[in-house]
Amino acid sequence: MESLSTLIKIYILSIIAFLIPSANYINDRQTDIDGLNHSVSNSDFILENTAKKVAFNNKDIESEAVFFQFSAKSRNEQLTQIKPDFWTTLYSIESKQGRLLYRPSNQSRNCKTTSSPCGHHQLSRQALKDISCTSKQCMNDRENFTKSLIMSKQLQAINDKRLVKAGYTNLPEYQKYLIHQQGAAGLKTILAASKGDKLLSRNIKKNMAGNSPYSYKKLRRFGSKLAAKKFLQHWEEKWQNEKKIVVASNIPIKQTKAVIQPEANFELPLFNDYELQIALNLKI
Repeated sequence: MESLSTLIKIYILSIIAFLIPSANYINDRQTDIDGLNHSVSNSDFILENTAKKVAFNNKDIESEAVFFQFSAKSRNEQLTQIKPDFWTTLYSIESKQGRLLYRPSNQSRNCKTTSSPCGHHQLSRQALKDISCTSKQCMNDRENFTKSLIMSKQLQAINDKRLVKAGYTNLPEYQKYLIHQQGAAGLKTILAASKGDKLLSRNIKKNMAGNSPYSYKKLRRFGSKLAAKKFLQHWEEKWQNEKKIVVASNIPIKQTKAVIQPEANFELPLFNDYELQIALNLKI
């Protein structure tokens, strides 16, 4: 009996000896699983925070885009609302806002002697005669902006009266400008020709060719009615484009840069070493 009892004890001890390492192994595995779950939980937390950062920065990008659209819209509204007056636009066309006072054919590079259009508003000697200003001083005054403007307004007033007598009133600005360019008689003929009521003379066609993209030969091929229509259409578009140029040139450079090139105001998400290590260990 004693030997049997001894055998039973040995058997029980053997089972216990076998179970203890297994329990330790299970505990170790459970610890590993808990650690992995904790790592995964941390990774989920990091990924969730990263997603929030990306979403937040996307909102910043969207805000910048909205700001850019608003700024562009504001600029377009500004360009629309600011309308340069008739004389500012005429001045820009005639001498590029004072940067081109002399024609290339004027070799002397001054307005004292040339009979050709000259000065801030490109007045010819004939234009000066029309306002009874034939002295050498009047010729020279074409280089003075204020005096040139006064003489141009005097000439315009005379030509306006001539057109009113012919039945032309409330002309659009670009046609009022063409009085300055073609003279009252020239514009009357061009307007009548555009309706098929008159034929353009050789001199008028040459003058039109010198102030449009169409050559004299091309204007002759068009015929009077089509030539007059194309000439008027060209100057209607050119007048509007010149007004935009005038407005754009008067907007401060700093303001233009601030509106057209807004600086981005967002940051890329940054990760610390631990976050980067977790991200590298994830096998997704």
